[in-house]
Amino acid sequence: MSFDLIRVGCFRNLLQTEVVPQPGINIFFGKNASGKSSFLEALYVLGRGKSFRENHPLNLISHGMRSFNVYGRKIDDQRRVQIGVEYSRGGFKAHLDGAPVLRLSQLAEQTPIQIIAPNTLEIVEKGSMGRRSLIDWGVFHVEHEFGKISSRYRRVLSQRNADIRNNVTSRASSIWIPELVSLGNQIDTARCRYTDLLKIRFQQYSKLLGMEQIPSLELFKGWSSKHSLEESLKLSAEQDKKRGFVSVGPHRADLLFKDEQGLLKKWGSRGQIKMSLIALSLAQVDLLFELRQKRSVLLLDDLPSELDEESLANVYAVLCNSKHQVFITTVDKSRFSKLHRGGWFHVEHGAIAEVCV
Repeated sequence: MSFDLIRVGCFRNLLQTEVVPQPGINIFFGKNASGKSSFLEALYVLGRGKSFRENHPLNLISHGMRSFNVYGRKIDDQRRVQIGVEYSRGGFKAHLDGAPVLRLSQLAEQTPIQIIAPNTLEIVEKGSMGRRSLIDWGVFHVEHEFGKISSRYRRVLSQRNADIRNNVTSRASSIWIPELVSLGNQIDTARCRYTDLLKIRFQQYSKLLGMEQIPSLELFKGWSSKHSLEESLKLSAEQDKKRGFVSVGPHRADLLFKDEQGLLKKWGSRGQIKMSLIALSLAQVDLLFELRQKRSVLLLDDLPSELDEESLANVYAVLCNSKHQVFITTVDKSRFSKLHRGGWFHVEHGAIAEVCV
Protein backbone atom coordinates (compact mmCIF):
# COMPACT_ATOMS: atom_id res chain seq x y z
CA MET A 1 0.00 0.00 0.00
CA SER A 2 1.16 3.54 -0.73
CA PHE A 3 0.02 6.90 0.59
CA ASP A 4 -2.35 8.82 -1.66
CA LEU A 5 -2.96 11.66 0.80
CA ILE A 6 -0.84 13.19 3.56
CA ARG A 7 -1.80 16.13 5.78
CA VAL A 8 0.57 17.79 8.23
CA GLY A 9 -0.40 20.45 10.76
CA CYS A 10 1.77 22.54 13.12
CA PHE A 11 4.79 20.26 12.70
CA ARG A 12 8.00 22.30 12.95
CA ASN A 13 7.68 24.98 10.24
CA LEU A 14 4.86 23.15 8.41
CA LEU A 15 1.74 24.92 9.68
CA GLN A 16 -0.91 23.38 7.43
CA THR A 17 -0.03 21.43 4.29
CA GLU A 18 -1.58 18.70 2.18
CA VAL A 19 0.25 16.48 -0.30
CA VAL A 20 -1.17 14.02 -2.84
CA PRO A 21 1.87 11.87 -3.66
CA GLN A 22 2.36 9.41 -6.47
CA PRO A 23 2.79 5.69 -5.67
CA GLY A 24 6.33 5.71 -7.11
CA ILE A 25 9.01 8.39 -6.71
CA ASN A 26 8.20 11.85 -5.33
CA ILE A 27 10.82 14.60 -5.23
CA PHE A 28 10.62 17.59 -2.88
CA PHE A 29 12.92 20.52 -3.66
CA GLY A 30 13.56 23.91 -2.11
CA LYS A 31 16.06 25.98 -0.20
CA ASN A 32 17.60 24.93 3.10
CA ALA A 33 15.23 25.26 6.09
CA SER A 34 12.19 25.44 3.78
CA GLY A 35 10.53 22.38 5.38
CA LYS A 36 11.64 19.48 3.16
CA SER A 37 13.23 17.43 5.94
CA SER A 38 10.38 18.33 8.29
CA PHE A 39 7.93 16.73 5.87
CA LEU A 40 9.94 13.49 5.80
CA GLU A 41 10.20 13.64 9.58
CA ALA A 42 6.42 13.97 9.86
CA LEU A 43 6.00 10.90 7.64
CA TYR A 44 8.48 9.01 9.81
CA VAL A 45 6.50 9.93 12.93
CA LEU A 46 3.36 8.68 11.19
CA GLY A 47 5.06 5.33 10.57
CA ARG A 48 6.98 4.88 13.81
CA GLY A 49 5.53 7.22 16.38
CA LYS A 50 8.86 8.97 16.91
CA SER A 51 11.30 11.25 15.12
CA PHE A 52 14.57 10.21 13.49
CA ARG A 53 16.31 13.42 14.60
CA GLU A 54 14.58 14.68 17.76
CA ASN A 55 14.23 12.96 21.15
CA HIS A 56 11.75 15.46 22.60
CA PRO A 57 8.38 15.44 20.78
CA LEU A 58 7.38 18.85 22.16
CA ASN A 59 10.16 20.35 20.05
CA LEU A 60 8.33 19.13 16.95
CA ILE A 61 5.34 21.40 17.60
CA SER A 62 5.33 24.64 15.58
CA HIS A 63 6.30 27.72 17.59
CA GLY A 64 3.36 29.12 19.50
CA MET A 65 1.11 26.12 18.83
CA ARG A 66 -0.19 23.58 21.34
CA SER A 67 0.05 20.36 19.30
CA PHE A 68 1.00 18.83 15.98
CA ASN A 69 -0.94 16.33 13.87
CA VAL A 70 -0.11 14.12 10.90
CA TYR A 71 -2.67 12.23 8.85
CA GLY A 72 -2.07 9.69 6.10
CA ARG A 73 -4.37 7.71 3.84
CA LYS A 74 -3.07 4.53 2.22
CA ILE A 75 -4.88 2.73 -0.53
CA ASP A 76 -4.64 -0.25 -2.87
CA ASP A 77 -7.10 -2.26 -4.97
CA GLN A 78 -8.57 -4.05 -1.99
CA ARG A 79 -8.79 -1.59 0.89
CA ARG A 80 -8.11 1.83 2.37
CA VAL A 81 -6.29 2.55 5.63
CA GLN A 82 -6.32 5.84 7.53
CA ILE A 83 -3.63 6.69 10.07
CA GLY A 84 -3.43 9.72 12.35
CA VAL A 85 -1.01 10.84 15.04
CA GLU A 86 -1.16 13.84 17.37
CA TYR A 87 1.13 15.10 20.09
CA SER A 88 0.56 17.79 22.70
CA ARG A 89 1.58 18.44 26.29
CA GLY A 90 -1.13 15.94 27.16
CA GLY A 91 0.81 13.18 25.43
CA PHE A 92 0.89 11.17 22.23
CA LYS A 93 -2.23 9.84 20.53
CA ALA A 94 -2.54 7.71 17.42
CA HIS A 95 -5.47 6.22 15.53
CA LEU A 96 -5.69 3.50 12.92
CA ASP A 97 -8.95 3.49 10.97
CA GLY A 98 -10.56 5.40 13.82
CA ALA A 99 -9.47 2.97 16.55
CA PRO A 100 -6.90 4.09 19.14
CA VAL A 101 -3.39 2.71 18.75
CA LEU A 102 -2.24 1.20 22.04
CA ARG A 103 1.31 0.26 21.00
CA LEU A 104 3.75 2.01 18.66
CA SER A 105 4.46 -1.39 17.12
CA GLN A 106 0.98 -1.18 15.56
CA LEU A 107 2.10 1.87 13.57
CA ALA A 108 5.35 0.16 12.58
CA GLU A 109 3.50 -2.95 11.41
CA GLN A 110 1.13 -0.87 9.28
CA THR A 111 3.80 1.22 7.55
CA PRO A 112 7.29 -0.29 7.18
CA ILE A 113 9.39 2.84 6.76
CA GLN A 114 13.10 3.37 6.10
CA ILE A 115 15.07 6.61 6.31
CA ILE A 116 18.42 7.61 4.82
CA ALA A 117 19.36 11.08 6.06
CA PRO A 118 22.67 12.92 6.60
CA ASN A 119 22.67 12.00 10.30
CA THR A 120 21.94 8.32 9.62
CA LEU A 121 25.43 7.91 8.14
CA GLU A 122 26.60 8.03 11.75
CA ILE A 123 24.93 4.64 12.26
CA VAL A 124 27.81 3.00 10.42
CA GLU A 125 30.46 5.36 11.79
CA LYS A 126 29.56 5.30 15.49
CA GLY A 127 28.14 2.97 18.16
CA SER A 128 26.60 -0.47 17.73
CA MET A 129 23.09 0.47 18.92
CA GLY A 130 22.12 2.08 15.63
CA ARG A 131 23.56 -0.75 13.54
CA ARG A 132 21.77 -3.30 15.73
CA SER A 133 18.50 -1.44 15.16
CA LEU A 134 18.94 -1.88 11.38
CA ILE A 135 18.79 -5.64 11.74
CA ASP A 136 16.01 -5.56 14.31
CA TRP A 137 13.83 -3.47 11.97
CA GLY A 138 13.86 -6.30 9.46
CA VAL A 139 13.50 -9.13 11.97
CA PHE A 140 10.55 -7.33 13.60
CA HIS A 141 8.72 -7.23 10.28
CA VAL A 142 9.34 -10.82 9.20
CA GLU A 143 9.34 -12.70 12.54
CA HIS A 144 5.92 -12.30 14.19
CA GLU A 145 7.00 -12.97 17.77
CA PHE A 146 10.28 -11.04 17.67
CA GLY A 147 8.86 -7.85 19.17
CA LYS A 148 7.38 -9.64 22.17
CA ILE A 149 10.52 -11.71 22.77
CA SER A 150 12.75 -8.62 22.57
CA SER A 151 10.55 -6.69 25.00
CA ARG A 152 10.61 -9.55 27.47
CA TYR A 153 14.39 -9.87 27.13
CA ARG A 154 14.86 -6.15 27.88
CA ARG A 155 12.72 -6.44 31.03
CA VAL A 156 14.63 -9.47 32.30
CA LEU A 157 17.96 -7.81 31.47
CA SER A 158 16.90 -4.73 33.41
CA GLN A 159 16.09 -6.91 36.44
CA ARG A 160 19.43 -8.69 36.19
CA ASN A 161 21.32 -5.38 35.91
CA ALA A 162 19.45 -4.00 38.93
CA ASP A 163 20.46 -7.06 40.95
CA ILE A 164 24.10 -6.62 39.93
CA ARG A 165 24.13 -2.94 40.91
CA ASN A 166 22.38 -3.67 44.22
CA ASN A 167 24.73 -6.55 45.09
CA VAL A 168 21.90 -9.05 45.39
CA THR A 169 23.16 -12.48 46.47
CA SER A 170 24.19 -14.75 43.63
CA ARG A 171 21.45 -17.32 44.39
CA ALA A 172 18.64 -14.75 44.25
CA SER A 173 20.11 -13.00 41.23
CA SER A 174 20.70 -16.19 39.25
CA ILE A 175 16.94 -16.74 38.80
CA TRP A 176 17.13 -14.43 35.77
CA ILE A 177 19.91 -16.36 34.01
CA PRO A 178 17.83 -19.22 32.50
CA GLU A 179 15.32 -16.76 31.03
CA LEU A 180 18.09 -14.49 29.73
CA VAL A 181 19.64 -17.50 28.01
CA SER A 182 16.37 -18.75 26.54
CA LEU A 183 15.19 -15.38 25.26
CA GLY A 184 18.67 -14.38 24.15
CA ASN A 185 19.10 -17.50 22.06
CA GLN A 186 15.70 -16.96 20.43
CA ILE A 187 16.69 -13.40 19.50
CA ASP A 188 20.03 -14.55 18.13
CA THR A 189 18.47 -17.35 16.09
CA ALA A 190 15.98 -14.95 14.51
CA ARG A 191 18.69 -12.39 13.72
CA CYS A 192 21.00 -15.00 12.20
CA ARG A 193 18.21 -16.45 10.07
CA TYR A 194 17.29 -13.00 8.79
CA THR A 195 20.89 -11.87 8.22
CA ASP A 196 21.69 -14.96 6.16
CA LEU A 197 18.85 -14.03 3.79
CA LEU A 198 19.79 -10.34 3.82
CA LYS A 199 23.49 -10.79 2.98
CA ILE A 200 22.75 -12.14 -0.50
CA ARG A 201 20.37 -9.32 -1.39
CA PHE A 202 22.69 -6.69 0.09
CA GLN A 203 25.50 -7.71 -2.21
CA GLN A 204 23.12 -7.92 -5.18
CA TYR A 205 21.96 -4.34 -4.60
CA SER A 206 25.53 -3.16 -4.03
CA LYS A 207 26.35 -4.44 -7.52
CA LEU A 208 23.20 -2.92 -9.04
CA LEU A 209 24.17 0.44 -7.54
CA GLY A 210 27.54 0.20 -9.29
CA MET A 211 29.71 0.20 -6.17
CA GLU A 212 33.34 -0.41 -7.10
CA GLN A 213 34.07 -2.33 -3.91
CA ILE A 214 31.24 -4.64 -2.92
CA PRO A 215 30.90 -4.57 0.88
CA SER A 216 29.81 -7.48 3.00
CA LEU A 217 27.69 -7.81 6.14
CA GLU A 218 28.70 -9.70 9.24
CA LEU A 219 26.57 -10.16 12.36
CA PHE A 220 28.36 -10.23 15.71
CA LYS A 221 25.93 -11.95 18.07
CA GLY A 222 27.06 -10.12 21.23
CA TRP A 223 29.28 -12.82 22.72
CA SER A 224 32.16 -15.02 21.61
CA SER A 225 31.31 -17.72 19.09
CA LYS A 226 33.64 -20.00 21.04
CA HIS A 227 31.11 -20.26 23.86
CA SER A 228 27.37 -20.60 24.31
CA LEU A 229 25.42 -17.67 25.74
CA GLU A 230 25.07 -19.47 29.06
CA GLU A 231 28.82 -20.13 29.24
CA SER A 232 29.58 -16.52 28.27
CA LEU A 233 27.33 -15.17 31.01
CA LYS A 234 29.12 -17.33 33.59
CA LEU A 235 32.55 -16.35 32.30
CA SER A 236 31.72 -12.63 32.43
CA ALA A 237 29.96 -12.72 35.82
CA GLU A 238 32.87 -11.34 37.88
CA GLN A 239 33.64 -8.56 35.43
CA ASP A 240 29.94 -7.73 35.20
CA LYS A 241 29.86 -7.16 38.96
CA LYS A 242 32.65 -4.60 38.61
CA ARG A 243 31.00 -2.95 35.61
CA GLY A 244 27.51 -2.98 37.12
CA PHE A 245 25.77 -4.51 34.10
CA VAL A 246 25.56 -7.61 31.91
CA SER A 247 28.23 -7.17 29.25
CA VAL A 248 27.42 -10.09 26.94
CA GLY A 249 24.25 -11.10 25.15
CA PRO A 250 22.12 -10.07 22.15
CA HIS A 251 21.87 -6.53 23.54
CA ARG A 252 25.56 -6.20 22.60
CA ALA A 253 25.12 -7.47 19.04
CA ASP A 254 26.49 -5.51 16.11
CA LEU A 255 26.10 -5.39 12.35
CA LEU A 256 29.51 -4.96 10.73
CA PHE A 257 29.98 -3.43 7.27
CA LYS A 258 33.24 -4.62 5.70
CA ASP A 259 35.16 -4.26 2.48
CA GLU A 260 38.58 -5.47 1.32
CA GLN A 261 40.36 -2.99 3.61
CA GLY A 262 38.38 -3.92 6.71
CA LEU A 263 35.60 -2.15 8.59
CA LEU A 264 33.80 0.42 6.48
CA LYS A 265 33.48 2.81 9.42
CA LYS A 266 37.29 3.09 9.51
CA TRP A 267 38.21 3.04 5.84
CA GLY A 268 35.10 3.90 3.84
CA SER A 269 34.37 7.34 2.38
CA ARG A 270 31.12 9.13 3.21
CA GLY A 271 29.85 8.33 -0.27
CA GLN A 272 30.66 4.63 0.11
CA ILE A 273 28.97 4.50 3.50
CA LYS A 274 25.86 6.19 2.12
CA MET A 275 25.68 3.83 -0.85
CA SER A 276 26.05 0.88 1.53
CA LEU A 277 23.14 2.10 3.65
CA ILE A 278 21.01 2.60 0.52
CA ALA A 279 21.88 -0.94 -0.63
CA LEU A 280 20.93 -2.26 2.81
CA SER A 281 17.59 -0.41 2.85
CA LEU A 282 16.73 -1.69 -0.63
CA ALA A 283 17.71 -5.22 0.33
CA GLN A 284 15.57 -5.06 3.47
CA VAL A 285 12.41 -3.74 1.82
CA ASP A 286 12.89 -6.22 -1.04
CA LEU A 287 13.20 -9.09 1.42
CA LEU A 288 10.16 -7.92 3.37
CA PHE A 289 8.07 -7.82 0.21
CA GLU A 290 9.26 -11.29 -0.79
CA LEU A 291 8.52 -12.84 2.59
CA ARG A 292 5.40 -10.90 3.69
CA GLN A 293 4.14 -9.14 0.52
CA LYS A 294 4.35 -5.81 2.36
CA ARG A 295 5.34 -2.66 0.51
CA SER A 296 7.51 -0.12 2.31
CA VAL A 297 8.02 3.63 2.26
CA LEU A 298 11.55 4.92 1.57
CA LEU A 299 12.57 8.39 2.80
CA LEU A 300 15.78 9.76 1.26
CA ASP A 301 16.66 13.12 2.77
CA ASP A 302 19.12 15.19 0.71
CA LEU A 303 19.83 12.16 -1.47
CA PRO A 304 22.34 13.85 -3.84
CA SER A 305 24.75 14.84 -1.06
CA GLU A 306 27.92 12.69 -0.96
CA LEU A 307 27.01 11.13 -4.35
CA ASP A 308 28.55 11.83 -7.77
CA GLU A 309 26.39 11.97 -10.89
CA GLU A 310 26.93 8.32 -11.82
CA SER A 311 26.09 7.06 -8.33
CA LEU A 312 22.97 9.25 -8.16
CA ALA A 313 21.78 7.96 -11.55
CA ASN A 314 22.36 4.37 -10.44
CA VAL A 315 20.39 4.89 -7.23
CA TYR A 316 17.51 6.53 -9.11
CA ALA A 317 17.39 3.73 -11.69
CA VAL A 318 17.17 1.08 -8.98
CA LEU A 319 14.48 3.04 -7.13
CA CYS A 320 12.45 3.25 -10.35
CA ASN A 321 12.36 -0.53 -10.51
CA SER A 322 11.38 -0.97 -6.87
CA LYS A 323 7.88 -1.84 -5.66
CA HIS A 324 7.86 0.83 -2.99
CA GLN A 325 6.81 4.44 -2.53
CA VAL A 326 9.78 6.84 -2.40
CA PHE A 327 10.11 10.38 -1.04
CA ILE A 328 13.31 12.26 -1.95
CA THR A 329 14.43 15.74 -0.88
CA THR A 330 17.02 17.91 -2.60
CA VAL A 331 18.21 21.50 -2.65
CA ASP A 332 19.19 21.27 -6.31
CA LYS A 333 16.40 19.92 -8.51
CA SER A 334 18.66 20.17 -11.59
CA ARG A 335 20.45 17.01 -10.48
CA PHE A 336 17.23 15.11 -11.18
CA SER A 337 16.05 17.07 -14.22
CA LYS A 338 17.22 14.44 -16.72
CA LEU A 339 16.17 11.51 -14.52
CA HIS A 340 12.79 12.17 -12.98
CA ARG A 341 9.39 12.18 -14.67
CA GLY A 342 7.27 11.59 -11.57
CA GLY A 343 5.85 13.85 -8.88
CA TRP A 344 7.59 17.19 -8.19
CA PHE A 345 6.84 19.24 -5.07
CA HIS A 346 8.23 22.68 -4.31
CA VAL A 347 8.73 23.51 -0.64
CA GLU A 348 9.01 27.15 0.46
CA HIS A 349 8.47 28.73 3.89
CA GLY A 350 6.73 25.61 5.18
CA ALA A 351 4.30 25.38 2.26
CA ILE A 352 4.34 22.47 -0.22
CA ALA A 353 2.92 22.72 -3.73
CA GLU A 354 2.94 20.18 -6.55
CA VAL A 355 4.52 21.64 -9.69
CA CYS A 356 5.30 20.70 -13.27
CA VAL A 357 9.02 20.70 -14.07
